This record gives sequence, structure tokens and C-alpha cells, in this order.
Amino acid sequence: MRIFYLLFFLLVSFFNTLGATTTADTHPELITGPMQGHTTSNSIKVWLLVKNAQTLALELYPENSNELIDRQTIKIITKEVVDGYFPASVSFTELKANTPYYINVILNEKAVSQTKINTLKADNLEDFNFLIGSCNFIPDQTWTHFYRPGVNRSVFKHLQKAQGDFMIWLGDNFYYRTGDFESYETQFRRCLKTRTYQPLVNFLETIPQYAVWDDHDFGPNNTGGSLPYKDRSLKLFEQFWVNPSYGTSATKGIFTHFTYQDAEFFFVDNRYHKSKLDDPNGQTLGEAQMQWLKEALQNSTATFKFVVSGVQVLNRYGDNEGFREFPREQENLMEFIRLQNINGLVFISGDRHFSELYRYTTPGEYDLHEVTSSPVSSPTLNLPFKISSRRNPMAVPKTKYWYPNFGKINITGAKGDRSCTIQIINRLGKLVWEHRLHESELR
Repeated sequence: MRIFYLLFFLLVSFFNTLGATTTADTHPELITGPMQGHTTSNSIKVWLLVKNAQTLALELYPENSNELIDRQTIKIITKEVVDGYFPASVSFTELKANTPYYINVILNEKAVSQTKINTLKADNLEDFNFLIGSCNFIPDQTWTHFYRPGVNRSVFKHLQKAQGDFMIWLGDNFYYRTGDFESYETQFRRCLKTRTYQPLVNFLETIPQYAVWDDHDFGPNNTGGSLPYKDRSLKLFEQFWVNPSYGTSATKGIFTHFTYQDAEFFFVDNRYHKSKLDDPNGQTLGEAQMQWLKEALQNSTATFKFVVSGVQVLNRYGDNEGFREFPREQENLMEFIRLQNINGLVFISGDRHFSELYRYTTPGEYDLHEVTSSPVSSPTLNLPFKISSRRNPMAVPKTKYWYPNFGKINITGAKGDRSCTIQIINRLGKLVWEHRLHESELR
């Protein structure tokens, strides 16, 4: 019997030693990134995903020089590591406009990667463009492509070829599934699945990326502010995107805004504060966020003011999610725009699994427009005959498109003669339609 216990003890000791050796010998890895987030003419935020690292350092160098500009070190927070993976973000400031830099990634004091990044152009008026898209379904298995219509990878290649100055994701970016809501770890793994999908990664690492969320980045379908684990979803969104900011000190959420040249972007949060549908005074944004949006629009001097939402803002028809679910809030926003003479507005949204342009007409005022861009890679509704029969009087004719696509918005022209041209591009990189708005039409 003593021999049995001795042998058992020796075996346990051996496997414990083997496990300890395996952990100690595990090599740190850069899984994906650096990906640029919020970028200006003099600052850059970058995101990256590492594995099995205890320390992470990023060193910034100018192109063609060994002069170290900045070094930032992060000690990996153990409690935020899932299966060895850790998402991190770093900000670099006081940089030069339209200038290439190199970032060295150092894990456990060993250099593992060097990446070239660029600041944006100076704030003087020049032509620029940005890309938009929503509903980014990443399959669990490769063979999913063969039985889920619309699930494809070719669109990411053409997003990259479109050469946008930056990209704005319009929600449903991670597509949580039913089993993902059990814990922080299960939601984290869904985000991880998306961020390690190589066709997408190839695009994410080329230009700055921004995002708003919708229900499938937040919780189950069509959920709102009553979701018990909404703070967990908010934390994960902040861990995987590097927007300019998230909410305010007094009000939680993903809403934020930023300016580039003569355009200003207002991201709204249509989930965290959304009321239940049976609330007669319900809102999509909530009182505090609505007040924030109104003040931000009033204070803006931008030629073009883009309000970016995961769900449709202007559309009053149909049975889909959107501001139409709370007519008082929708009309309150429209009345504010009229009374305060807010010029230059263009609304951008996702969610619908088709793309379309909408026009909201009010006598004596300029026409408001909203472009819905969807889906990037998710299955399409594929029911054109059924739904197209329900004619929407706000829809601009010949702009509905049912198949995977993304949008490109071009800002062009000299001061006082600026134009905003909206384009929808299919998964093969071909132009589907375009619509031009001159700044004089938005006053």
C-alpha cells in the first residue's frame, strides 16, 4: 500500500511540474493588430490583441528614423485575461499631420512586430471619404458559407480596396449568439471569434476603425435598457473598440462625437437607455443622452453633421426597430432641428439587412436624408418580392439593395461649395447607386 501511495504522489508531482513548465514556457503572441481607432491629424489610438503575455509595450518611431518618440507599457491585468487573450489600447499624441509612423510591439520585453500607421490629413479643407457598414456575421465554421445565403468573405477584400480614410461600423458588429450570454467569458469568446477572422483582420489593420453598437453587440434580439448584464456588454465594447470616448461622466453608454475637417460625427447609443415598448413616454436615447445630442448639434459649426445610429432615425414606416417605436421622441428631435435651424444634417444607420436611402420632407425646411447600409457579410432577408410591395413613401426610388454591401461617403469641393456623395457598393466592389447632396441643399 505504501508503494501505491508513493507512486501516486510521484505521478501527481510529475504532472504538476509538467503543467508548470508548460505555462512558464508558453510564448507570448501578438494575435492581431495594431488596429487604429480614433485618429486625428495629431493623435492616434491603437488596439491590439495579445496572448500569454505578462507585459506589453508599444514604441513609436518616425518613418526612416531610430529616434524613439514615445514608449508606453501595459502590465497585463490577469482578471481580464480569457484563455490567455488580452485586448489592449494605447494613445499617442502630439504627432504631425498626414505623417507615417512605425509602432514596435514588445511582449515580455521582446520585440515581436513592427507596424506602419498614419495620422490623418491636417484640418484644412480637402477631399476625403469614409466607409460605412453594419451586420457583420462571422461564421463559426468555414462551411457555413455554403448554406447561409449572404455570408461571404469577399466583401472584406473590397472594403480594403475602397481606400477609405476611416471606417464606421454601424452595429451588429460581433453578432452574439444565444449561448454567448452566460458570462463575461462567453461573450469575450464571441468577440475573439470575430477579431481573429483573417479576411476581416486584413481590412481592420489598414485604416482607422470606429463603431456604434446595435442589439447583437449588446444582448438578445431587440433588447434595451432593462438588460441585466448591459454593463458587461458595455465593458466588452470598450475593450474591443477605441472610439474617442464612451458616454459622459454622468451618463453611461457608447455615445460620442468627433470632428474631421468640416464634418462632425455624432454617435448615439440606441441600446443602453432604451425604454420598454409599452412605456407611453419611452425613448430610444433617454433624456440625458438626448440633451447631450441637442447641445452637441447646436454647438457644431461643421458643414456636414452626421448622426450615426445602429437603428433608423428618420424612417416612420414599417414594423422594424427604430426611433419610430417612440413617436414622441422622434418628433421631439425633428422639432428641435427645425426650431434651432440645425443645418447640414445627414443620418447614417444599419440594422435592416438591406440598404436604402430615405428622405424626410417638411414644408419650408430642407429635406433630411438617412442612408441605411446593411449587411456587410450577414445573411440577407432575401424577400424582395414580399417586402418591396410595402412601398415606403420616404424611400428614394431605386436605392433599395438586398445583397451584401457597404457604403462610401465622399466629401469634396472647395469651401462654400462642398458636396456629400453617398455610394452603396456591392460585395464585388461594384457601384450599386450614388446620391449627391450639395451643402446648399442642407440649409
